Amino acid sequence: MTVFHKGEKGNSSSIQSDDDITAFISTNAYPVVGKLGPENYKFYLDRGLDMFWFGLEDDDNLDKNVKIIEEGVSDYPGKYS
Repeated sequence: MTVFHKGEKGNSSSIQSDDDITAFISTNAYPVVGKLGPENYKFYLDRGLDMFWFGLEDDDNLDKNVKIIEEGVSDYPGKYS
């Protein structure tokens, strides 16, 4: 099974059981890097994982800065919110 979020490389897993499916979906339900807001804050918090917050200006450098962060955290799905 592979899941893709816009702008991220795909995360794959070999699924062997129902528990594997549940764990994979939980780990990959939201992108590793994204905007926090009232509609998703509680989900990230309820995962019980460490969370990194970045305050980025919504300017011409936003996409470049997000790409840098995504590259740094993309190898750690399910480790951080």
